[in-house]
Amino acid sequence: MRDVEIKPKAKGIKSVSLLITLLVYTRIILALNYLAVPYYLFAGSSMPKYLGSDPADMDAKWPTIYFGIENNQDMTSAALVVESLVLLISVTFGIFVIGQMLAILRNVQNDNAFARDNGDRLRRIGYFGAGAQLSIYGVWLVAAAMEAAQIIDTEGLEMGLSTAPWIGVLIAFSLATIFRHGTDIKEEQDLTV
Repeated sequence: MRDVEIKPKAKGIKSVSLLITLLVYTRIILALNYLAVPYYLFAGSSMPKYLGSDPADMDAKWPTIYFGIENNQDMTSAALVVESLVLLISVTFGIFVIGQMLAILRNVQNDNAFARDNGDRLRRIGYFGAGAQLSIYGVWLVAAAMEAAQIIDTEGLEMGLSTAPWIGVLIAFSLATIFRHGTDIKEEQDLTV
């Protein structure tokens, strides 16, 4: 009877260990995205419009690193600065979320899935996500105001509202509530045994 309980638990621990390993590597890759900011600020604004002067090469545009911009050569320097700030905010949020998820998975790995800390961590992810999204909107708002005052030119910058980040924030808050409720039930059950 005891052997039957250990096997599924060992299998679950292996999958949690794999998730932890993947999150550590993802955090490293995200941290490397900080190198994209100097690319946009310095190299991106001074690169030639096209790679070569040969008419056959005229359609070969300089590749970009950041996934939200198709062609950074159509952007002004101010737009590159704005995109760099958005990239910094996004990468910082990603690294924060991965750190919180690693802590949650370590609790799960130690057989403490319904620790009160896990609900708190999920709530922090929700607050940090909302703050990051509001910061991005703030950067865009300042850029739009400066463009309206004709201080900068943000040609090529695409600003828009997306519901996906806010759905993620709501999911984080919902999961935090579920984890807190699960923790309360577990604590009640531990007291009755």
